[in-house]
Amino acid sequence: MPFTPAKATWGDGATWAYKYKMLRDDDKDGIWEWSDYIKWYELWSEVKGTRVETSSADLDIQVDCYVNGADVYLILNSMETSATTINLSVTGIAGSPTSVKTKHMYWNGTAVKLDESTAATAPTSVSLAADGTMILKYTYGSDVEAAISKVTREYKYFCASLGAKNRKTFSGTTAASVNVNGVKVPANLSNAKATLLLTGSVFSGWAKLNSVSINGNAVTPSNDWRGQPRGAGKELVTMEIPFSANYLQENNTITVAFANGADLAVANIIVYETTDASVAIAVDSVAVSDDALTVNMGDKDQISGIVFPVYASNKSLTFESLTPAVATVDANGIITPVSEVRLLLKLFQMPIIQNLLSVQLLLLIFKYLLHLFH
Repeated sequence: MPFTPAKATWGDGATWAYKYKMLRDDDKDGIWEWSDYIKWYELWSEVKGTRVETSSADLDIQVDCYVNGADVYLILNSMETSATTINLSVTGIAGSPTSVKTKHMYWNGTAVKLDESTAATAPTSVSLAADGTMILKYTYGSDVEAAISKVTREYKYFCASLGAKNRKTFSGTTAASVNVNGVKVPANLSNAKATLLLTGSVFSGWAKLNSVSINGNAVTPSNDWRGQPRGAGKELVTMEIPFSANYLQENNTITVAFANGADLAVANIIVYETTDASVAIAVDSVAVSDDALTVNMGDKDQISGIVFPVYASNKSLTFESLTPAVATVDANGIITPVSEVRLLLKLFQMPIIQNLLSVQLLLLIFKYLLHLFH
């Protein structure tokens, strides 16, 4: 989302106007007109729904997709410096769309353009302008979202600090190692994927790896990263390296040799695990808004909790006062003092029934003291 204040008259000078505003009055007639920034909102105005899995054979073509009822929104964004022909393939949906609406925003050399068109059939390929963004809205005759039967979950694991300056220097072509620990290895590796991300500073044009290994298993990097080199000096890059989930361990050793050295800032592993949508996801933990509260007699306060992971099947919470004669707590976590002594609260989750199976997610999660006085 672009940074764009409404009128930003504070940024105008005697002979120029602030560039990044949503409304403009360049001719000073007192009538404000939309700037080109409104086209970004027009481009994205319809997109909503459930995110679904996508992939791109070219890292410089970013892709995303959302499904809302009978509508599928496919988003394409180019990091290329010239127009690119993109071959499209939609799988996992029965039947053909009844219509496809295309919005294409790009710079034509003098102005920002937003082209719109509608077709009765789905295109097999499109031409995406340099640095352009295209959104294709596929409309089907039935509810596509209701047909989703698989869920892919994303887990991110990061290495520990790489030193006092939060970096690790790799000299020349010499290999060195970093560790990414605490990884939860998927039970069914055949339904999992993994990607190693290395982020650091390299000389422009030298974002190249001579070798990479995960726990002793060699991985061949493509040395084709997102975006284009600056052409001079150093630049911060992120190298994405897919590897087999079979190489994963709870504690992982990543050994890397750069082609011309680097200052590595962070290494992290992303694990993607696909399961049936009906499989219940257990709660790992609950974060509570306050460890302790002080509430005056006659006042009220509120506590809340956040369930992790955020995609847990049951995120409902129940609040209970163990000493209601001291203070009460309602279903929304609102605490009302009754007398001037300590109160012990507990926050827990109730069992749920899912797919006719009783799944006890978590009983007692958290206890803490609430101090009450005038």
